[in-house]
Order: sequence, then C-alpha cells, then structure tokens
Amino acid sequence: MAYLRLPAPALDTKLLLVGGVVVAGLWLSGAPGTWRIGTTFILAVAIAAAGATRFVRRYRILRSIGDLPTSRLASANQGLIEVIGVARPAAGDLTSIRPRQVWHRVIIEERTGGLWLLPGSGHWDTTHVETSEKPFAVDDGSASAIVLPHGATVLCEGRTVLEEDGRRVTREAIRPGEQIYVLGLLTSHQDPPSPQEEAERIAADWRMQPEKRDAFDSNRNGVLDADELLRLHHAAQVEARRAARRSPPGETHVIMAPSDSNAFVISNLPPRDLFRAYTMRTFMGVAMLLAGLIVAASLWSESVSLLLHSTTP
Repeated sequence: MAYLRLPAPALDTKLLLVGGVVVAGLWLSGAPGTWRIGTTFILAVAIAAAGATRFVRRYRILRSIGDLPTSRLASANQGLIEVIGVARPAAGDLTSIRPRQVWHRVIIEERTGGLWLLPGSGHWDTTHVETSEKPFAVDDGSASAIVLPHGATVLCEGRTVLEEDGRRVTREAIRPGEQIYVLGLLTSHQDPPSPQEEAERIAADWRMQPEKRDAFDSNRNGVLDADELLRLHHAAQVEARRAARRSPPGETHVIMAPSDSNAFVISNLPPRDLFRAYTMRTFMGVAMLLAGLIVAASLWSESVSLLLHSTTP
C-alpha cells in the first residue's frame, strides 16, 4: 500500500513524543496527582490540536483529489487543475542526453539513542535531505506543461533504501516515461513569435531541397553565391512573416504551487492508490483529534471531581 513518506519528522510530532516521555516519567515517579493530571491534560490538548491541523490539511488535499476532474492541458482553464500524463525532461534540458530521472529526493538518516544490548533499538534522525527543484514536463497527449516542483508534496511509488553501520540512505525518483499525477496551479502565456528564428529554419530547409535551391541559382552552376543566398534568406523572411500572420502564437503551460492554501501534489502512484494514501492520513488525523479530546475530557472530569472532593468538609 502506498504511504506518504515525509523527509523528516514534523516538529509537532517531536514535541508530542517529548511530552509523552515527560508524562510517562511523572506517572512512573509517583509525582503529585495534580502534576500528573495537569501535564497529561496539556499533552492531550496538544495531541488534539495536532490531529485537527493534520486533518484539515489532509482533508483539503483529499477533497481536491477526489472532486477535481482531470483536465486536458490543451483546453484546461487557468487555476487549480488535476493532470495525469507522462513525465518528460523539460525542453532545453541539456544536462543529460538521456536523463535517468526528472525528479529525485535523497534522505540520509543516522540511528541515535540505541541501547548496547539491543542493536535494533533507537530512532532515526534525519541529517540531510536533497530534493530536486529542477523543472520537468508532463505530457497528457493533448499538450505539455512545465512543472515547477518547488513546494510540492511528492509521493513516489518506488524507493531504494540502503542501510549500513547505523546509516540509512533512501532514494526516491520519478523517471522519464512514467505516468504521473500533478495537482497544482496552471498558468499559461502566449509565446512571443520569433520570425527571425522561423526564417532561419525555412532558409535551412530550402537549402536542403534541390528544387528550392535551384530556384535561387540564377547562373545554374549548382552553387549559391553570396547574392543568391541573400535572395534566399530574404524570401525566407517573407515566408516566415506570412506564416506568423496565418497561425496564432503557441502557448506555454506552467504548473506550480498555488499562492493560497490549496494543495500542490506530484506523484507517480496510480490515482486510486494516491487517494487511498491520503484517506488513511486523513483518518489518522481524526483519530489523533478524537483520542486527544477523549483523554482531555476524562482528565478534566477527574480534576473537577478531585477539586470538589477537596473542598467538601
């Protein structure tokens, strides 16, 4: 089953773990009842608050995944969209002739706090996270869009984990040709026409076509001299301007993180598995919220009973 792997434990998780250790110490040490109840009540409220925050955040993403229809880039409206397509290197990406990945994340962790008699004890602390922010493309068959992955929550189906001598390295990647899901903000802008570049392309094509080249070879010697080349390029410029008037300029689509609180998700998981993963995370937030509220209400009731009992003559 797919699950969300965070680069590092969230701050609220660390604080809750520390609070749990403190509360357990108070109960085991026989501290006064008011101290134990008060500290446990604060921890329960913190758990409820953390659960509520996670529920709201995950539920917003879950609703977007479940309710937002899949769009086609060629006809998509501007704004928050859901796109399913094939990952491609961005146009003009010359870092590799055949790139093995369009996005990657490397997480390095070290085991700390272990006991000598228990080699597998302790916990993993994240010491380094390297996340790719290089743009890549998604192609849904109707058009392609540039994806700016900065700020995205990325869920990967496959990962490699290497663990040795108390050090763990996790590598995740999205590779060219994989189907990906992208939920983010779509913006599009018109590409400014470039008649000069089009004229150079047309002139190069004409020079490779014998019938076109012969049309500018005035002396019929099979070689275009300087004047003949000038006339060919001038004709290519005229043709480029004519073509620019006939066809509208193209569009460049970009998907990026929304400026508001909407979600930005990239994943190579199948959409059904992605929805299931966020459903589980949403229910975990609900469970934390309910558990914290139940414990807090119970402790509040117990503290009121102790107060009434102490004031009763």
